[in-house]
Amino acid sequence: MLSLLQASHTRPVDAVTAEVVVALRTAGVRPLVLKGPVFARWLYGDGFIRGYVDSDILVAPDAVEASCEVLRSLGFTPLGEASYGTPKHAHCWARGGHGSEELDLHESIPGARADKSVVWAALSRDTDTMQIAGTEVEIPVPSANAMIAALHAAAHGSSDGHYCEDLTRALAAADERVWARAAELAAEVGAEVWFATGLRTVPAGRAMADRLGVRQPAPVDVLLRAGGAPDGAVFLGSLATTDGWRARLRLLARAVVPEPHYMRDWYPGARRGPAGLIASYVARVFVRLATVVPAVRAFAAARKRAA
Repeated sequence: MLSLLQASHTRPVDAVTAEVVVALRTAGVRPLVLKGPVFARWLYGDGFIRGYVDSDILVAPDAVEASCEVLRSLGFTPLGEASYGTPKHAHCWARGGHGSEELDLHESIPGARADKSVVWAALSRDTDTMQIAGTEVEIPVPSANAMIAALHAAAHGSSDGHYCEDLTRALAAADERVWARAAELAAEVGAEVWFATGLRTVPAGRAMADRLGVRQPAPVDVLLRAGGAPDGAVFLGSLATTDGWRARLRLLARAVVPEPHYMRDWYPGARRGPAGLIASYVARVFVRLATVVPAVRAFAAARKRAA
């Protein structure tokens, strides 16, 4: 019964994934499917539902432009996203608007500081396959998936039960040899800090980090994300770690007054003409003001830990 319920929740997403994979291959692009269905098969064989609402596909950096053209040909359009100083590892596309059929086109993975071509080489060097909606797709091997689970725990924080559950199950499913290889991959893609921080978001991960000797000091912005801090605190962390006043001012301007397409994607009222857009900007300011105090407190605590 649980497996049938799982299928009913994820079948539409899997159909989109298979459709896009086939279209990309036809265009000469090699896609790797990440996260959702991969984690569901690897970690949730006990029948526990591992839901996912969008598709995640990684392509080589020199194939991004061709991949975007494929997505447009299938009726997808890019969703506007705010940037808080961290390099973008993926861009969201949707067919039917926000909340409908969504897909994240990955050029990299969260926390990776190496060149995108290095990330692609590391993840595409050794791969497995699985069936999604009747289509055989290429997926990362367990060591790469273990690394991704730790990186997402760092990106989303200990307060996010979804990603902490993934990481806890990955630690139970993979032995120390797999995790040692995951640590090597993290070093290869420049994600050692996020990997070490992500592991320590759950008790079993702290024990594994100690056994592997993974001890990396984390900067403020990474500590904030891993600690489940509010968005405002994460923004303050990114602002503090951004070099140069001009870059900081640009970042601040984008946060205070995002581009109109971002507002329309994420604030339904902004789609109701100029008046609705202005009202949404005003509402956003009040929401941000209400979060200033907890954001500053979280930021100060993270700075103390980092020091």
